Amino acid sequence: LDDEAIEFAILSDQVNAIRGIFSGRHLQVFTSGAEWMVTGDPLTPASVQIRRQTRIGSLIDRHIPPIIVDGATLFIARNKEQIQEFLYTDLEQAYKSTDLALLSRHVINDPVDMDYDPKRRLLYLVRGDGDFAALTAFRAEAVTAWTLHETAGSVKSVAVVGDDTFMLVLRGSDYFIEMLDED
Repeated sequence: LDDEAIEFAILSDQVNAIRGIFSGRHLQVFTSGAEWMVTGDPLTPASVQIRRQTRIGSLIDRHIPPIIVDGATLFIARNKEQIQEFLYTDLEQAYKSTDLALLSRHVINDPVDMDYDPKRRLLYLVRGDGDFAALTAFRAEAVTAWTLHETAGSVKSVAVVGDDTFMLVLRGSDYFIEMLDED
């Protein structure tokens, strides 16, 4: 019935593990092999429709949830070398993906965590080697600029809380929760 839970199968030519679900303009489902759009007006068990949008696939070996930035959903691609911008286009009535690290592959190195600071318009990406990168993204102006940051220690995680950015940093054998200072 329309007031009950929605349960459906993703019919595909391959078996895909669901890696993330995001509610944006539509319900977006990110799997290991493709990205899907779930629609229905209203979305009920009787009206649910699912359509594959792109075949990039999301990161498999760790869970890094998709993040909304300026109306686009950003996710880490399965190959660990791309940050994809998943954006709905009215012209095509579908989502398209754009690689935001196309010219900066050397900056995307084994991503382990990410978070977005809307006040500073920075996407922080923690890398497996302990360094972190920051992406400045202004989609309306077609600006995407990466900066690689090195620190004395190894950054393990990042979290933006309110107007502050915190990082979990391993220094020697001790872990510290540190607040990022703009200076």
